[in-house]
Amino acid sequence: MNRSDPNRTRRPGFTIVELLVVMSIIVLLLAILLPSAARAKEAARRAICASQQHQLGVFCLEYATDNLRMVFPGQRDWYPKINDEHTPWINTRMYAYIADHSEIEDAKAGTHGFEYDKGVVPVLNCPNYDNRFSGRGRVTASNGPVGWVIGFNYLGGKPQLEAYNRANPIAGSNNKTWRSGVRMSDPGTAGLWADFNNWSPVDHWTFVAHTNVGAAQTMNFNNTPFQGVAVQELDSAGGNVGTLDGSVVWKDINEMNQHHSYSKNKYYPAMW
Repeated sequence: MNRSDPNRTRRPGFTIVELLVVMSIIVLLLAILLPSAARAKEAARRAICASQQHQLGVFCLEYATDNLRMVFPGQRDWYPKINDEHTPWINTRMYAYIADHSEIEDAKAGTHGFEYDKGVVPVLNCPNYDNRFSGRGRVTASNGPVGWVIGFNYLGGKPQLEAYNRANPIAGSNNKTWRSGVRMSDPGTAGLWADFNNWSPVDHWTFVAHTNVGAAQTMNFNNTPFQGVAVQELDSAGGNVGTLDGSVVWKDINEMNQHHSYSKNKYYPAMW
């Protein structure tokens, strides 16, 4: 008969209970550390976003000094055939100026050989949107070129949009007092740039630039399941807003006001 040797040592190992305890500790640590890391990453992206808007503001003022103290006009490429203003769009002349003055050599336009179908110059795109707009680039409709869709709202050069907001107040908002920065003599608080916190119940899309933690929830065009819900419903934390005096400030979502982002009778709301 084989009998176990009482002096033989047990093979080292963990019991089921010990393994469960270790796993629980690991899960707890991840639950604590991951949100902190996500918040840190988001804070860094907000800082980059603010820096880009500041640089874009500098481009606007540089352009104005050589153009009768007027910032980039806010119309799209099909002006004057169609005279409208929409904040996520800029015209090709403005795009080429910014691309040519950008420090990113492979994104230069004109003499630097930038190909228009390669997408949006990085400085015109919030870092939380990654390459969301890189595949869109210059848009052409059946009646000709329209312009460029970018990853920010360009608020400058839009007197028509300013008048539309003044004539069409939104309940609970002070959008009728909003000013677009058109000329350098306008008030310093007049708008130039803002994060792309826009939605369209008509076309079924929503874009949220920043949430409280981690990367933004970015809903692409024609996101029918979301039915073009307001950015607040997708946990928007707010965004950066750049003004004519060169400053860029962060606004929490509850400090922002809803505005019309399109100068015609089609509902494209945005927060800035």
